[in-house]
Amino acid sequence: MKNNILKYKKIQYIKNYFNSLLDFIAPAHCIVCKKYYNYEIKKSKFICNACYDNLNFAIEKELILNKILQNFPQDKCFISEATSLISLKNNINYLEIIHSFKYLRFQSIGIEFSKLLSQRIIYDNMQNYDYIVPIPIHFAKNRERGFNQSDIIAKTISNELNLKFADNILYRNKYTITQTLLSKSERIKNVENVFSIKNNADIYNKSLLLIDDVLTTGSTLNNAAEILVKYGASRVGAATILFAH
Repeated sequence: MKNNILKYKKIQYIKNYFNSLLDFIAPAHCIVCKKYYNYEIKKSKFICNACYDNLNFAIEKELILNKILQNFPQDKCFISEATSLISLKNNINYLEIIHSFKYLRFQSIGIEFSKLLSQRIIYDNMQNYDYIVPIPIHFAKNRERGFNQSDIIAKTISNELNLKFADNILYRNKYTITQTLLSKSERIKNVENVFSIKNNADIYNKSLLLIDDVLTTGSTLNNAAEILVKYGASRVGAATILFAH
């Protein structure tokens, strides 16, 4: 027992020394507010305590669905429920979470916030699905970026909630420009008919939870949901890390 305690203290000493050295050589900075912070007092690996404590959590799932319904006629909305983790309404700087994850390839950021999203899914009682389905990106974009951010989010949630991860159902048949700078109508038009069902995908009478990084108008998620419902899915929900509204 004594040897184990001494071993543990030695490991902690080395870890603290390494973190102190790392702080001196390359001080960590918050990806949201850009301020430097100390490794030893962090609540998150990537954002400072102040930004972590000030996370503006997204509104209730019923209100999120209502926001989506405002962009589509009720008979043209194929999402039955939707949730999100963080609202960007009061602080657009939290978009840096996804920017760093997707474009700077800090995949650990995606994993950290996907775990938090898993807790939101449980809170909203949305874990009762047959499959977790990531929104696919075009193969050319996957080649450019090296990964699909929605895959990482979906896999993390799959592991956290013990749900089946299924990236063999949907594929993206068109290369589309980023939605970021588009208007509401342009966003809807940009993703029309971009998704198809993979051969032999068995989704008849199955419930599927679509996963993406950001929910804005819901155009991407709704188009994916439409093709899933067309091929027999009984219910399609949606979950994202960020909610831009």
